[in-house]
Amino acid sequence: DDICTTYKHIKLLANIHESLDWLYCKLSYYFDILDKCLNDTKHLDALTQTTGIVEGLMNN
Repeated sequence: DDICTTYKHIKLLANIHESLDWLYCKLSYYFDILDKCLNDTKHLDALTQTTGIVEGLMNN
């Protein structure tokens, strides 16, 4: 591989890592809300808003 190909691979891996990090944060938040809903239903509004955001992102 030449240096340009190596750079492109590194850049692609960095983008994938960033996306996975973002997804992990969103899923952690989502599951935290789910856990809270088991104990207190007042968190259901936050869960509904989060679900709408996740669905919107998946449809784009």
